[in-house]
Amino acid sequence: MHRVAEKLDLSDQQKSEIRDVFKAHRAELQSEMEKIRAARKEQLAAIHGETFDEGAIRAAAAKVAGSEADLAVARGRIASEVRAILTPEQRVKAKELFSDAEAFRGEIFNRIHRRIGEGPFGGDS
Repeated sequence: MHRVAEKLDLSDQQKSEIRDVFKAHRAELQSEMEKIRAARKEQLAAIHGETFDEGAIRAAAAKVAGSEADLAVARGRIASEVRAILTPEQRVKAKELFSDAEAFRGEIFNRIHRRIGEGPFGGDS
């Protein structure tokens, strides 16, 4: 948060208010993350079960998706609360920072996707 706070030129009051928002949601976020970890563990168990069970895999994947949706809603709620603390100029700058971060994540995703296409042992497998 320090680099973002610096780039947005947050006042001490804004930093304090934003810290309070995150503190208020800490337990909720921890709970949602734990649900995702448990759901992913169940999904892996279904994928790597002794026998192939499409229904079990789909049910486990749906549970992961539901847990991730719950986390997304919580994160959206937090983002909304943080945006309310920012000035209109800071909101514009925050949106630009988010776009830059998204572009970077997209580049990384594309690199990973290309490597996956090369197969597990390099080259075309």
